[in-house]
Amino acid sequence: MPLKANILDENGMMRTITRLAHEIIERNKGVADVILVGIVSRGMPLAKMIATRIAEIEKVEVPLVAIDITFYTLDDTITGVRVSGHAGYDDSGKDIVCSAVSALTINLVNSVDKLTEDKYQLSEDEKTGLIDFLLLSPSKDASLLFRSYEIGVVDIYKTYEQYIKIYYKEVKIC
Repeated sequence: MPLKANILDENGMMRTITRLAHEIIERNKGVADVILVGIVSRGMPLAKMIATRIAEIEKVEVPLVAIDITFYTLDDTITGVRVSGHAGYDDSGKDIVCSAVSALTINLVNSVDKLTEDKYQLSEDEKTGLIDFLLLSPSKDASLLFRSYEIGVVDIYKTYEQYIKIYYKEVKIC
């Protein structure tokens, strides 16, 4: 498909990000109380670019925040979960939102492992806060544990919704 028009080239994009960064700094009289929240699926890359530009201008890092929770479902049954990111509610080690979601997620994995005979796939990366946990053939017991987990993270979301994003994604188990 031929390109009809180039609306914004790389230099134009960088100028726009610089303008946004300056606008954020000016409207907030600095960045001492600024936190950038990027919606993980599409907004986080832009938020990171703006945060980088603000850091270059102000010589101060602006926190980026978001825990992304995606429930994998199959015919209205939760079959897995992917949790990534850090909340940014407070400094590392003091972040109650991140700690609460992490504790629930680790407890879910441990409970499925110890209380059921379900087979699963598990990927984790402590640096990025990633836990990707998928049941290969969910039992009723494991489904109950996932529903309990869902109740817990939704309750946290209700209080701290600016720090958590929850999604549901239909998957097929092979």
